[in-house]
Amino acid sequence: MGTQSKKETVTCDGGAYNGHPLVYLDIAKKGSVKCPYCSRDFTHDFDEKNET
Repeated sequence: MGTQSKKETVTCDGGAYNGHPLVYLDIAKKGSVKCPYCSRDFTHDFDEKNET
């Protein structure tokens, strides 16, 4: 299961167990992205109420 975020850019450092260099990932363009180091999935949580 991945992580959802309302932000367009997320960060990943692998957490305490799977630590790796801090990376910034853009999820706004495709709606989801996978961390190139630890393969953690991030998806953009589009809030339809706030879209114009």
